[in-house]
Amino acid sequence: MNIPKIFQPLYGEQTTKKALYGSLLVGLLATLFIATVFWGSLSSLALWKTILLLLFTFDIFAGLIANFSKGTHHYYQQRTRLSHVFIVIHVYPIILMLLAGESWLTGLYLYAYMLATATLTYAIKRPNKQKFFGFFLNLLGVSLILTVFQPIPTYLTLIFIAFFFKLIYGFSVHHFKDNV
Repeated sequence: MNIPKIFQPLYGEQTTKKALYGSLLVGLLATLFIATVFWGSLSSLALWKTILLLLFTFDIFAGLIANFSKGTHHYYQQRTRLSHVFIVIHVYPIILMLLAGESWLTGLYLYAYMLATATLTYAIKRPNKQKFFGFFLNLLGVSLILTVFQPIPTYLTLIFIAFFFKLIYGFSVHHFKDNV
């Protein structure tokens, strides 16, 4: 299916209904899960902060699935400079930590780790090495989230794990051949 130009940075020029609807469904279900299970924590935040946090949650989980689709992959493989911009603009850990009333410095460290490892993974040209290092660096990042960067609220821990998979392994690893 053809994607309108405004949504092409999310899904590419073309995608399948399965990839589109699957990413939207995962984004919605993950957001509902976070909102329901962690409502006690979220309800203590200002309403606007909760809404923004949940919108970012949707984007992270929907984007996680979209980044594994051929349409998104090919779109960014054809636009290398835009790929670097895509990685750099994802300052979500800083924003999410601020919205949750947590230390922005921890968010900065998480962002710096993602930026460095996603950029390094993206730069590796040999597919097998890229997949190995991308997965290894992603798991190392998850380990850091679960140990060094604690204590942070559990809902943020889950969101940051998805965020790392979205950018370090999902986006930065070339999962498909580059010919469209």
